[in-house]
Amino acid sequence: MKRRSTNHTIIAVILIILTVSLATVIFAHKKPRSLGLKQGQSSKTVSKTAEKVVRKNSRSTASWSGGNVRQAVHTLSRRIGVRTAGSRNEHRAANYIEKRLKDIGYKPKRQRFRVPGRKRSYNIIAGKIGRDPKKRIILGAHYDSKSPAPGANDNGSGVATLLELAKLFKSQNPRHSVIFVFFGAEERVGKNPNSHHFGSRYYVRRMSKSAKKRTFGMVSVDMVGYGRVFNVRSMKKGSMRQVNSLMRFAKRIKLRMKYLKDPGRTGWSDHEPFELNGVPAAWIEWRNDPRYHSKKDNFSHMQWRRITTTGRFLYKYLR
Repeated sequence: MKRRSTNHTIIAVILIILTVSLATVIFAHKKPRSLGLKQGQSSKTVSKTAEKVVRKNSRSTASWSGGNVRQAVHTLSRRIGVRTAGSRNEHRAANYIEKRLKDIGYKPKRQRFRVPGRKRSYNIIAGKIGRDPKKRIILGAHYDSKSPAPGANDNGSGVATLLELAKLFKSQNPRHSVIFVFFGAEERVGKNPNSHHFGSRYYVRRMSKSAKKRTFGMVSVDMVGYGRVFNVRSMKKGSMRQVNSLMRFAKRIKLRMKYLKDPGRTGWSDHEPFELNGVPAAWIEWRNDPRYHSKKDNFSHMQWRRITTTGRFLYKYLR
């Protein structure tokens, strides 16, 4: 019995070796698989398809960083502090914004202009080309503050929102080209109620007719860090197209947004010169903030969820 068992074992081993050898020969001569290529499809086509998938995934995984927002507001309101038009602190804020944009990967430009008192201020500008480069939208936020306010909400909140949006869109293309403009000298200088919006007015004066034509809208992001009601505003002295577009989108994503007219004769934010010069413009803000333009408009006063809601709303709208 032991000998017969040994013979059977030897025969079984020989059969296994023959089977493995035969399989090796067959698969060695078999045409390799096309790694997902369909008939008539080149590797270049597959590469493009993969690229689209990567872009789609990068869009879906882009995340809003509350830490970045807090850092920006902290720097502007605590480390720099009160940033009156043309002051050393306002210039420090301009340098900070410029550095942040460079760190993200942009090549920002400066516009220099004069403000009363023989002082100077700057607009800091960066752009991102969109999938439809023929059309563009301007996002604006002023970085100065009105003394004695350190300007956490007015308007560190708007600056922080734009910086984070610039970061999110650096690695992807928005639907239309986006111009990020950080305006200097928005707040009133002196007692004349019309002595304000120096940066945005200068920017509009420098726009060519073709630039205005290509710009289908402008959104001023001003005071979005405190309040109970999310408002979109305009002076009702120009096109309401940008206002209506934002309200339709808010309704589509089920975000409550109300229209509130800007009652100022010369406007209360940087949408004013755009609206009066043929560019559909809107101002978005959270209301009301009883501490704006006071010392209490500081870092500890912020409602961070308001900025997050604003930023995510604009991100989805622009994407």
